[in-house]
Amino acid sequence: MLSSGDWIAITVALLASAVTVGSTMFIQSREDRRAREAEAWRRATEKRRRVEASFRTILLDAGLMEGMVGIFNWKRDDARTEEERADLYATIRRIQTDLQAAVASLTLEGITEPVEKVNEVFGHFTQFRYGLARLGQPGEPADLTKEMYEHTKEIARLRKQLDAELPGVLKLIEPDEP
Repeated sequence: MLSSGDWIAITVALLASAVTVGSTMFIQSREDRRAREAEAWRRATEKRRRVEASFRTILLDAGLMEGMVGIFNWKRDDARTEEERADLYATIRRIQTDLQAAVASLTLEGITEPVEKVNEVFGHFTQFRYGLARLGQPGEPADLTKEMYEHTKEIARLRKQLDAELPGVLKLIEPDEP
């Protein structure tokens, strides 16, 4: 039979084991929570970096398109040298490719607000380029110049909206400090 001292020793040992297990579980749960929060912050930071890169591309290309439709650039492609045309077409292809990649990236990130405006800007740019190709041709519509000018105004308006709105979207996805 066990003496009262033995019972006290067993009770203390069980209590010590329970305290050790409990404190280990508590510390581990805190560490797990910290690790989850750090991982969430890292993912949010990476998302913000990816979105910011897409926004930079969009703003740069919108600015390029706005410059390319400026009144001093209203020169038909057949009035350009072969080298000028090659540079122009390469720039347009690069803009189109960059914007497609940025739109796809933003869509995958779940940020669709600027996508419609990007599509509108490129649509107006395309319509302007179509008008420029018809400029001076037989059968040119009487209001073609006015129509082209409207496209330039829309590109400028949409670019300004993108300039104003995109920083706000970045603020919304800014991760809290861990």
